[in-house]
Amino acid sequence: MRWYWNEEIYVDQPPRATSYQPCVLAEMQETGVLEDVKEKSTINNVLSYWIGKGPEKKRVAYVEKREGGEMFPSGINCGQPILAATILEHLLTRYPDYTQVRFNQNVETISQSASTLTVTCRNPQTEEVTTYTSEWLVGAEGASSTVRKLLGIEFEGFSWPKEDFCASNLSISFQEAVVTGLWRCAFGVRAGMTNEEIRAELDDHYKHILPGWGEEEYELVQLNRYKPHQRCAASYGKGRCFLAGDAAHSNNPIGGLGLTTGLLDAGPLGRALGAVVNGRAPEEILDTWAESRRSKWLSYTNEFSIENKRMVQRGGYSEDPAGI
Repeated sequence: MRWYWNEEIYVDQPPRATSYQPCVLAEMQETGVLEDVKEKSTINNVLSYWIGKGPEKKRVAYVEKREGGEMFPSGINCGQPILAATILEHLLTRYPDYTQVRFNQNVETISQSASTLTVTCRNPQTEEVTTYTSEWLVGAEGASSTVRKLLGIEFEGFSWPKEDFCASNLSISFQEAVVTGLWRCAFGVRAGMTNEEIRAELDDHYKHILPGWGEEEYELVQLNRYKPHQRCAASYGKGRCFLAGDAAHSNNPIGGLGLTTGLLDAGPLGRALGAVVNGRAPEEILDTWAESRRSKWLSYTNEFSIENKRMVQRGGYSEDPAGI
């Protein structure tokens, strides 16, 4: 898996999501960022399954991802920080009079009334406390969402007990047709390992995964371990607050369904909020959004990602000494 890499964006940042399915491209077009994002992406139109080790691997099956039709024929690979920076640039350029972006704001309290809400945030670097008053709040700050916890919404489901995932970014060239760049290599590790312990056995994973092992040198750019989950918030909304993305749901990363589903949360929610704020729709439409998006994750994304994980692990490259 390869994508456009801008060193300035990636410095000191852990590996993040990279894959977007064709259905997301419609949302990117809706916001006017699609062509800009595609220029920084690699086309992701074939999903392949391989069995074997290193240069002896054989492709046993593949799927051409054409569900997007003629308009959006394939998915794309684009590092999440690049996508975020591109969207932010469009936002600040096109709507400078209506946009404020503030970083280093840790949410500490949320209080709601029938018509407004108040949020207090603390800057962890300066300890400055800021109070915000608004009509609506969307928590989209990841699986450990403070907004979700402060709202008292349960994160139902389970965490995979036997293994963690490691996402690594490396610079290597092993195909003449591919310009040397940054690649994502992800694999399972024993639960509870530290990043240092994973680094110590990194070559043991790469020699099985990468074709032409030993023929090309590589540079490890980033590496991080994380715990995979299959969890969903008991509700995507409470009062005037809503949850989206990993704050609302978290699934294992195989298949690129996490950020894809999160972006499919954001598009309809943005349009619904816009309609409510401008008086074109009743507030109840936000409850409809919350119910429909939660139902879609439970009935589709969750089951699909579990099946993806099962299929990939059946064709794993190791002898599975940990019994994963």
